[in-house]
Amino acid sequence: ELKQPAKKWGEDVSTRKYDWKHDLNVPYFEIKELYNIESEYGSKALLNQFKIPLYTHNHSPAVTWCNNGDILMIWFTGESEKGQELSIVGLRGRRSSSGELIWDKEVSEFYKEADRNVHGSQLWNNAVRLQNGFSEPFTLYHLNGLSTDGKWGRLAQIFRKSTDNGATWSEPTVIKQGIDNFHLAGDRNQPQGNAFTMKDGSLISFSDGAPEDGSGSSVNISDDGGMSWKVNTLKDGPPGIHTNGVELKDGSILTISRDKGETFGTMPFSVSKDHGKTFTSTGSEFPGIGTVQRSVLIRLEYSDPNLDPEKKGRQPILLISMANDSIIANDANGVRRYISGTFAALSWDEGKTWPLKRVLSNVKSGSAMYNSAPWDKKITLSSERGQEEAYWAATQSPDGIIYLSDSRLMYSFNLGWLINGSYGWNF
Repeated sequence: ELKQPAKKWGEDVSTRKYDWKHDLNVPYFEIKELYNIESEYGSKALLNQFKIPLYTHNHSPAVTWCNNGDILMIWFTGESEKGQELSIVGLRGRRSSSGELIWDKEVSEFYKEADRNVHGSQLWNNAVRLQNGFSEPFTLYHLNGLSTDGKWGRLAQIFRKSTDNGATWSEPTVIKQGIDNFHLAGDRNQPQGNAFTMKDGSLISFSDGAPEDGSGSSVNISDDGGMSWKVNTLKDGPPGIHTNGVELKDGSILTISRDKGETFGTMPFSVSKDHGKTFTSTGSEFPGIGTVQRSVLIRLEYSDPNLDPEKKGRQPILLISMANDSIIANDANGVRRYISGTFAALSWDEGKTWPLKRVLSNVKSGSAMYNSAPWDKKITLSSERGQEEAYWAATQSPDGIIYLSDSRLMYSFNLGWLINGSYGWNF
């Protein structure tokens, strides 16, 4: 039997269940650059980097938390997006005995099929199933695109699972066999945006592209823990591509998507009351996004309930998006003004209203520079400007910390930081 050598993200992975601390209302915010990129063509350093393989284009991340306290992130790396060299690489943040999260320095290959473009990844877990009575081990899920050649237009999708915090994975299985797999004419089978678990146990995954004769994005669903999958969207899904969604309290799905503002002039919000079979779409108060941009929509399930401004213990929905033109929101000092770039917004009433909007920056004065994805570009953050380009991916661990990444930078913050200075609260 042939076995792949152990990769850094799969080495010495703890099997001990971590005792997560409860979220505090003390504000927490941090940004880390997770790895370095060599980009000088012809250099020995670049040649060594290609052996990982780690290329100069790092994009489309997915991130989740593990039962042992670790955070696992994956993304694709390549010299373009259309080549056969495209690979999925991974990086693990390890939970130390003191509770500190320490990120590995070594990026290593996470998933690759020879001579195939592996475009689009989703990574999540079954915590919601466990909270709702399903009897099974803690499980990580990985769903990925798999192309027949060097483009993303002919994608199948593979699915696999891990029950040891991502140290080892089941053999990848091509899902939706005979339905929407091979030799597709359009770019309509790429796993993009997020995937999540519903309280009834359903696994929900969004794909770019609609069923035949339809429009927008589509929902793939598994009702048996990932053993079988089907395209659930009947025809028209959320407008555009790169859809993210959450389950609402009534069992509906609320989504955001990227369409450059072409459908409504703003970012589309869509709601499905039938697990993604049909959608009703409207415009929102948020600006549309376009090239080199992907927003995030997640439920903050683990935050301190005392942070609810109405003291009802509600779990807010968090939107992370970008304003290409200025919008009015709180700056890093809590002052309402015009801000641009990446911002955060919170809804306490299931997406109906968004009373808090703030720039995603903790720079109180002056500016700070970082190296970002996808093209090793230097960015400048200030009190009124957040990151202007990113394919964002996010997860919230049971200690309340939100991990948000563009695949190069890792932002870590909590609800206390998001609302500090808002609603008249100062911590």
